[in-house]
Amino acid sequence: MTEKLYEQDSMLKSCLATVLSCAEDKRGYAVVLDRTVFFPEGGGQLSDRGTLGGVKMTYAAQRGSEVVHYCERPLPVGEQVEAVLDWQAPAGPYAAACRRAYSFACGLEAVRS
Repeated sequence: MTEKLYEQDSMLKSCLATVLSCAEDKRGYAVVLDRTVFFPEGGGQLSDRGTLGGVKMTYAAQRGSEVVHYCERPLPVGEQVEAVLDWQAPAGPYAAACRRAYSFACGLEAVRS
């Protein structure tokens, strides 16, 4: 399971994470981390982009309880990497607004429960 740090802090731009798995895929290398700041594609929102340990990460997708990060190069399993959002990517400002709205909606749901 990937800990989704964007659910706790929608403006977080980076974090340290451990590589849980890495496998070659049609989109590049599918990397699963123990935690992430990258919001995956879904609900009409484009995924965040950035870097993992200095390697370009072009796409993030939700797969069950995991967020899969697609990278241009493989990352060693067990390695700790810095995950850094690219706020200059086309979805950057839009994604940030969606993160804030998502966090607000989660907060309202918690209050209603």
